[in-house]
Amino acid sequence: MAGPSKSLVLDPALQKYYELNANRYKYFKWTPRHAWTSIIYAIAIPATLTLVAYKTEVGRTHLPTWGEGRHQSAGNSADNPQGLFELRGKRKGDTMVEW
Repeated sequence: MAGPSKSLVLDPALQKYYELNANRYKYFKWTPRHAWTSIIYAIAIPATLTLVAYKTEVGRTHLPTWGEGRHQSAGNSADNPQGLFELRGKRKGDTMVEW
């Protein structure tokens, strides 16, 4: 039957790991390494992704609103240049002709 077994012996190393993992916050201490890792994950990576996103959308002056279709406002004319990527997917109400 299912359930705990009286003859089951758990590995002491795994038991110690499980206990340490459950109480990790009690043993955490800020060190320079932890601080730099936190800065990189919290500031540097999002800032880099934001910079790349803005650089790929150079010259985009008009963002389509909810009611506009993709090709109604999009165009590669000089007065309305588009970015490098079109990441907008089909939404409810869009016709398949637009895609």
